[in-house]
Amino acid sequence: MEKKMTYSNVSGKKCESGTDVYSLIRSAEIRHYYRKENVCNNWEKKTILIQHASISVRQKAAMLKQLSGTGTVEENRLTEEMCFIYRWYLDMIYHPLVRTLFVMEIGELWWDKGRIDDKVGFDSVHESLDEVTAHMEKIYEDCEDKEKCYAYVTVLHVPQEEKVKEVFKFYLFWIDGKWEVRNFYVNEKDLKQQGISDDAIEFFNYTGGMQYHPLPFENGCRLKFRLPFMDEPVYGTLESELDGNGCWYHFLYFDEVDGVDCGSVSLTNAEINLTSGYSSLDWIERA
Repeated sequence: MEKKMTYSNVSGKKCESGTDVYSLIRSAEIRHYYRKENVCNNWEKKTILIQHASISVRQKAAMLKQLSGTGTVEENRLTEEMCFIYRWYLDMIYHPLVRTLFVMEIGELWWDKGRIDDKVGFDSVHESLDEVTAHMEKIYEDCEDKEKCYAYVTVLHVPQEEKVKEVFKFYLFWIDGKWEVRNFYVNEKDLKQQGISDDAIEFFNYTGGMQYHPLPFENGCRLKFRLPFMDEPVYGTLESELDGNGCWYHFLYFDEVDGVDCGSVSLTNAEINLTSGYSSLDWIERA
């Protein structure tokens, strides 16, 4: 069985000119091409790449902070507000000020002829993130492929004299050899009460197209596709098209398996369209 690309293949390094966002791209050929062509040549593209990288939210927050002061006045304001969002939710996870409960659902992912199957169910309730991660370590202690497993966690505040309140949700994935929070599902109403602007909230939640990014593969190229939880890669043919506005559209059409049409996946946006959380720049390479 060939070696997979894993979360631990990537490090958030910093180069002399600032944040090396290209180090976040897992596909070697795409990473080299993006560096050579300086594809992420503005604040927005760099921010989107960080937001959708397969790293922990703590790493995202640290890299985003390194972009502070590198954009326009408006871009710097958005950076500061998004950094606040990260800090606010990270503090609620790691340093809660009120009694907090973490309601866990355990899930597993697998690939089935062109589609992702997902099995998830309620598991347990805990009083800290340390308890959550310890529980994951215990139940998956003997699992050889932890990247197939995840926890979907609902965070509840239980103040003494008020009603229980659902605050936000997050995913816990196996990243860099440990269980890490990968992304937040935030409460927009709460953020607005904290003074966060509508445009900052929208950009924080943005899953758009990296302005329809280019890829270093020619139209009709044969590609290998492998998400972290897949036992073996699948193969397909890339179809790319550049429209009159300079926007790229990419679709990978998978090979048939046992006579079954396995469909396609869009690589046009920052995340692939099969599931959330996986960057369209990480899991493909030339066949």
